[in-house]
Amino acid sequence: MLCKHVRKIVAGDASILYDRNQKSELEKISNHLQETQIPLLLLEINKSEDLLEEAKRNVKKAKKNLENVILNKSKQ
Repeated sequence: MLCKHVRKIVAGDASILYDRNQKSELEKISNHLQETQIPLLLLEINKSEDLLEEAKRNVKKAKKNLENVILNKSKQ
């Protein structure tokens, strides 16, 4: 899996640069990559990561609900 640094470079995020003088090189790379499948694949990754985070929140909520039900029933 790509690290966040590589993904930022691929996305053209200049905040990742150590030397701001490299911005023109980053723009060249970014322009070239726009002609590939990479932007669509990055979009797919981002959407999937969002869905994963939502699923994790749903699991956590379901576990908490289960815990509440179990604890309430055991008190009766």
